[in-house]
Amino acid sequence: MKDTEFRDLFSKVANTVSIVCVSDEKNNVFGSTISSLGSASVEKDYQKILIVLRKDSRTGNAIKKQNKFSINVLRENQVDLAKQFSNQFTQLDIKKHLKFDKNIPILNQALFSFACTFEKSFEIDGNEIIIGNVDSSFHVNTDSKPLIYSNREYS
Repeated sequence: MKDTEFRDLFSKVANTVSIVCVSDEKNNVFGSTISSLGSASVEKDYQKILIVLRKDSRTGNAIKKQNKFSINVLRENQVDLAKQFSNQFTQLDIKKHLKFDKNIPILNQALFSFACTFEKSFEIDGNEIIIGNVDSSFHVNTDSKPLIYSNREYS
């Protein structure tokens, strides 16, 4: 199968849209939009999440260095926020939309969020799978619907 054919077919798969946030040693907060979020384990004592980022991304490197990060699942009306952070690494200039849990930046208006501790990562071709232990969750707007990305469009 050609690379373009695979990409075109896979673009039809619907995924929730999330923003991964991490702060560096100088307390600068950064975020990246992702649509590759999954549960690696749902057992009570072993709740783990996996995300996929580009290999050697600044966000991934910051996660591994700082050891703490958040995953914020966006609401259906947060397309602008998703677009703002769809670059590989964008400095958050909207600190008014953040709160902190043990120095982990959490988006205030996300559908829900997870605060995580980095566990391990695996490189696959040009990507990196990052696994984090879920330390806590924040349920802000669970009555809303999640933002979905499919067919290269938000809905």
